[in-house]
Amino acid sequence: MGAGLEAYVLAFRDGEIHLTTRLSRREQSRSAIHDAFVAGVPVEGRVAGVIKGGFEVRVSDFRAFCPLSQIDLRWPKEPELHVGQIYPFKVIEYKDKGRNIIVSRRALIEADMVTRRDEIKKRIAVGEVVTGRVRNVQSFGAFVELGGVDGLIPVSEMAWERVEDPKAILSEGQEVTVKVIGVDWEKERISLSIKALAGDPWAGVADRFPVGSKVRGKVERITNFGAFIALEPGIDGMIHVSALGVERRAKHPKDILSVGEEVEAQVVAVEPEKHRISLSMEYKYLEGLGALPRSGEIIRGTVEKIVDFGVFLRLPSGHLGLIPNAEMNTKKGTDHSQMLRPGDEMDVKVLEIEDGGKKIRLSVRALVRDRERQVQNEYEAYKASENQSFGTFGDLLRAKKG
Repeated sequence: MGAGLEAYVLAFRDGEIHLTTRLSRREQSRSAIHDAFVAGVPVEGRVAGVIKGGFEVRVSDFRAFCPLSQIDLRWPKEPELHVGQIYPFKVIEYKDKGRNIIVSRRALIEADMVTRRDEIKKRIAVGEVVTGRVRNVQSFGAFVELGGVDGLIPVSEMAWERVEDPKAILSEGQEVTVKVIGVDWEKERISLSIKALAGDPWAGVADRFPVGSKVRGKVERITNFGAFIALEPGIDGMIHVSALGVERRAKHPKDILSVGEEVEAQVVAVEPEKHRISLSMEYKYLEGLGALPRSGEIIRGTVEKIVDFGVFLRLPSGHLGLIPNAEMNTKKGTDHSQMLRPGDEMDVKVLEIEDGGKKIRLSVRALVRDRERQVQNEYEAYKASENQSFGTFGDLLRAKKG
């Protein structure tokens, strides 16, 4: 006694107000269905079968039609699952004295969601842990039904490690516990996370992977700018293409590494707040080299390779230097492969050293000019000393070259 009851005004007849919560199938006459349509009172119906465009619904002894889009909030992937079910429906169209009746179950579900919205807002707030059921899995994430509303788990929030295929992590109908990380009721967006419930693997990463230490891992993926190495579950390090340890920069990291390959690298930078570890393989190349030559030094090297833009020379230190064509002291367009062979020795002058020895620019022309200036200076000195005759400058230059 005294308990509240929500009811619909069905009709007003003979000074009396007729109320109902919903019309059961036993109470549904043609006039009662019409009154329910006018008053917006739910009627009870049984889904009799699937027909073109929707369902045949029996409302008592009367035939009604429910469009596919109106049987549930989402388009039914398997309409047959609804056949035989008894649901409450809203009569959304009543024509031809009841010969044309259209009903909707979705309208009632949406109305119920509106009345429960305040309750849902209290239950679903940022930081709350909730349980739902996976409704749909897409390449960008998974939608989870949370008792009247859907939330989205972005693929980046499914695990700390990179997820290539969300369907390998979640499946439709699976129950999942998640943390609410974002709510926008105006846009009806709820962002969820699985990985937020697990410990952050980046906590203490600087202690586990100190700068300068050597690490091993498998190549997880390769991009045009570098290779990502799996160090721990959820922890990747990146080797930039310029730090792959090769003497000449590769056009693409895949020319040096392949996915699944195990490599050793050195930690050069750790940024836990950005979830970033920078790695390098350069130390392998540099460890086997001697001291760098000095800029301006005259050295002898061995021809390593002849290419269209110049000649690569292996230096005594083990470094590789390049003599650009313009520094070969030859005529423009000269084919140096006709003059030189790998293994030939050449004297050159060091012009520039960059990137710790990864780029060394050499010159034959500068060496020849230096020698010519030296001979010129010697000739001028000889001419000025006691009027002695040492022949012409050409004679002296030929003597030096000889």
